[in-house]
Amino acid sequence: MDCLWELEPDCITIDQFRQYFNVDSSEATQYVLDYFMTKYKCNQGYKDVMKHFYCIGEVGLYKTGDLIKCEKSLQSALGNNRGCADYNTYVTCLIDVFTKYCESGIKNYICNLKVNGIIDAIPDCKGQLQTCPDQGFKFHLPIGRLHKVQQAKRVLKTGHYIFP
Repeated sequence: MDCLWELEPDCITIDQFRQYFNVDSSEATQYVLDYFMTKYKCNQGYKDVMKHFYCIGEVGLYKTGDLIKCEKSLQSALGNNRGCADYNTYVTCLIDVFTKYCESGIKNYICNLKVNGIIDAIPDCKGQLQTCPDQGFKFHLPIGRLHKVQQAKRVLKTGHYIFP
């Protein structure tokens, strides 16, 4: 995911995924949402994923009916072209499911995971979704690695390859 860097806004879009994979808008949206949510889980949300790992897994395994209700409600609403407000309702539904079975701290993680993923995938929803508490975690590279990444980036911008 880090390999995309500046290309991400141009390459990871719903329209691009429709063209790349010859899928409808709904499927393309799911792919793009999944991409951005996975990116969040591996970076800003990583600590919370580890903290709530077992509960997230248990909800996914044993409370699928509750999760499916949230998904079906969203898909039905989106089928009527109602937009960002439907995603807000969806986020609240998922927060309710996870806080019912996990400790209350999971609320911030689920909110940030879903809202950030939705905004990255559908920028028009920015400012129309609920505000989530700040996670208080920033992704940092160690100084030596950061320097190497910056060097590699400069080389790539010149059009040269950094891999054999």
